Amino acid sequence: MNYISPEFGNEAYTCPYCDIVSQHKFYSVAISVYSILDFDKYHKPKEKNNSHRKARVSFDCSHSDFEHLAISICVHCNNYCIWELENKKIIFPLVYGPKPNNDLPKDLKDDFNEARSIINLSPRASAALSRLILEKLLKHLKIKGKNLNDMIVYLITQGLNEKLQKAMDTLRVFGNEAVHPGQIDLKDDRETATGLLDLINILVEDLISKKKRIDNLYNKLPQSKRKSIENRVKKTKMK
Repeated sequence: MNYISPEFGNEAYTCPYCDIVSQHKFYSVAISVYSILDFDKYHKPKEKNNSHRKARVSFDCSHSDFEHLAISICVHCNNYCIWELENKKIIFPLVYGPKPNNDLPKDLKDDFNEARSIINLSPRASAALSRLILEKLLKHLKIKGKNLNDMIVYLITQGLNEKLQKAMDTLRVFGNEAVHPGQIDLKDDRETATGLLDLINILVEDLISKKKRIDNLYNKLPQSKRKSIENRVKKTKMK
């Protein structure tokens, strides 16, 4: 999955609505109070000409604590994000981040989406959930070990490649630090919290999705051919 985390001023990122890496146009916002009924009239700006990129936008903000806002509009789906300028973060929509790999088990998808939903509110909590997702994923795959570290060690003894080992240990350490703060401070690190979810998807792709696609094609071979291959493998292992 080619996910690009939204960053203020970056015109190309993955849209929280259409999940497409697309161009986003940024506009300044003028604080004013309008009725809810007038919202749709004011929330999408119109450019006066092609050379003038900024437009002043007004929408209902009578209950907002923020004075400095901006919006970005996706050119693909025309939906918008609202940004709080002081911390340069999205305040609407609250849920963003990579979507879960389709092959992630259903209960873990729920955990994944929960981690997505709190990236903006608490990157530390999101990171802790990502670590939990990895541990539950390895248990789902019946990996031996009393804890996450033991399971990773077991996988290394079984030939786990360095790329996947680094991904797992990154999730483990960041997740541990989120719960028991030490040398790493994830308090406002939304980028790292988003990256950890991306690592979950990478691991699912390698541990589940690739095997699933290979098995689907392999099982299309005639049974006699598969039997011959299996006999060859047995003879090779006996040597």
